[in-house]
Amino acid sequence: MKKLTAVIITLLLLMTSACTSSKIDAKQLYNDASAKMQNLNSLTVNMQLEMKIQSGEDGANIAIPMEIKMAIEGIKTGEFKEYTTVNTNIFGEKLNIQTWYQDAYLYINDGESKIKQATEIKDPKALLGAFNPDSQDNKLFDSIEAKTIQDGYELTLTLTKQHFEKLLKEADQDELLNIINLKDDIVCTMNINNEGYFDKMNFNFNMTTQGVEVAMVANLALSNFNQENLCPSFDPAEFIGFDLPAFNQSIDDDNLSLDDVATLNDLGFVGEDGVLSDGEYILDLINCGIMRVDEPNYIYDWDLYLAVDLENACTYDYEFNEYLEGEGCDFTRIDQLKAAYEELIKKVG
Repeated sequence: MKKLTAVIITLLLLMTSACTSSKIDAKQLYNDASAKMQNLNSLTVNMQLEMKIQSGEDGANIAIPMEIKMAIEGIKTGEFKEYTTVNTNIFGEKLNIQTWYQDAYLYINDGESKIKQATEIKDPKALLGAFNPDSQDNKLFDSIEAKTIQDGYELTLTLTKQHFEKLLKEADQDELLNIINLKDDIVCTMNINNEGYFDKMNFNFNMTTQGVEVAMVANLALSNFNQENLCPSFDPAEFIGFDLPAFNQSIDDDNLSLDDVATLNDLGFVGEDGVLSDGEYILDLINCGIMRVDEPNYIYDWDLYLAVDLENACTYDYEFNEYLEGEGCDFTRIDQLKAAYEELIKKVG
């Protein structure tokens, strides 16, 4: 699921990257609107997203609706603030998460706890990086059309399956080609209002990955350009400071990934599709898990720092020192996996 999330984020970024030319000179329209977006000091973004997932193995269908609202202020003035609220419904459970960023702290309210973390955003203007005229030179898309509408212009772009695969190869992302299969071309539309700003965007795509079908539709509305007081107020004193454990900080930047396959092969781990074994341990480089060959029901997740005990139906979060599901995990086995992973990290270097 984590790899699937990364794939989806990659596609989202592609969709917000650029549009090129047409009979109404879509490239010039895009460049002019991009220049205005790059000079914004504040704006709001509302996104309605629906993702449908169907598993080929058990035929399970999952629909995940999501509403994301963002308010951004002080991009150019140096008094940067950002507010985000996410509403979703997963397996019938409604979730709401609110975050604020100001004064080099990220404040998070998930409805059950309020915490803050020291976080530095060095270049707030990078948040508008998707609207970058320079991206025209990348020639990301195959066909672009532009037409006049009542409130301005509409740009439509298409990224074909073949071109998408070519882009992944050029970006040295061959491993993604093995797990992503676009079913259709990706189509995106972007509206430019009478003031010259992008104010609407929508896109959709369908793909299969590791036997799972994923369909996504997203609609974005951008507004309140250069207006003040867009972020709702909150009381920072209600939030508790939180620092990640030293354990996480020590190995986070050195986690195993698909980039380490060659080195792991030299250490005796062999396999394919990101799953390697040395006869004693199994490494799932895509889902970031290590387990013993003779005890596959006990897993250490090195990305999320989780102890997963399928035998006792429980999951323990090492980061927050709490059970996420069930109780009674066999830490004798899983701590051994954690230690084996850390030892392997030292060998990989």
